[in-house]
Amino acid sequence: ILGANRKKSYRRQRSNTALLSGILFCAECGSIMRPKLSSRVNKEGERVYDYLCELKEKSRGIKCSIRRINGSELDRLICEEIKKLSEDKEELIRQLKAARKGFSDTFDEHRSEKESLTKKKKQYDTECANLLGVLASAGETAAADRIIARINELHERSAEAEKQVEEHRRLMEKDEMTDEGHRDLADMLASFPKVFDSLDVIKKRDVIRSLVQRIEWDGEFAHVYLAGADIPKPQRECSK
Repeated sequence: ILGANRKKSYRRQRSNTALLSGILFCAECGSIMRPKLSSRVNKEGERVYDYLCELKEKSRGIKCSIRRINGSELDRLICEEIKKLSEDKEELIRQLKAARKGFSDTFDEHRSEKESLTKKKKQYDTECANLLGVLASAGETAAADRIIARINELHERSAEAEKQVEEHRRLMEKDEMTDEGHRDLADMLASFPKVFDSLDVIKKRDVIRSLVQRIEWDGEFAHVYLAGADIPKPQRECSK
């Protein structure tokens, strides 16, 4: 999960201090929310930025009515909530163990399916090879036509089995997390409050993306979904 989220792409930020670009979405329509600098200035003399729903901005409020949110304030609140993850060490360890068991169970399911499909593919290929030998001696007969039809069917089944084997292999690679990976994650969470404030903006974004899968703003609350969490569908689909 850390590897996948670390590679998560996002567009260049309009505000170079915004931390949530690329992972903040509108809960009403599902559109991404992007930072936009305003003319306001905070007490530190920095220009204030807001997060705006892209669909609302493009449609001038016709297709979405979600209100904007103060970007620097939301960034601060999200960071404070993430820091709290490491406060209860026992709960953190329990959650990591539970997550590891879930990954292990899913990994075993994919491995079992991959082995079963690999066996089926081998059977299809063996039967196909045998039929090719029979076809050579069948000549131009009605039986030859049936043999060819069966060979084509087996070829399609073999190709589909191979496709599914590759998919399960890919999912196994995604679900596999080693002891070292869990220790790295635990260390990251435990040290987050101490080191986060000293990081530059780019590194802060990287850390947040390694822990947070998605954030949704519903006009009143920001809902934070950590890596691996189930994300509900938006209230209505984003119009294109």
